[in-house]
Amino acid sequence: MGIVMLVMWWRLCKMSASVIRRFLDNKKKSEYRAYFREVKTKDFIKKNNLEVQEHEEGLWIEIHLSEVVDDN
Repeated sequence: MGIVMLVMWWRLCKMSASVIRRFLDNKKKSEYRAYFREVKTKDFIKKNNLEVQEHEEGLWIEIHLSEVVDDN
């Protein structure tokens, strides 16, 4: 009985932590996405045919040459 209660308590703690993290990170995530939408529209990026890919939560950023450049 104690193990069942411990497992349920553990799951409840994990669920509440994920809900709290989602509420706290939601504003940061929207600011992050807005920043990269702005970066993707920069003239430098378009002029040099660069493609910017980012992770949803900001863990990594990749900058690629588009396939059009490879053909030239």
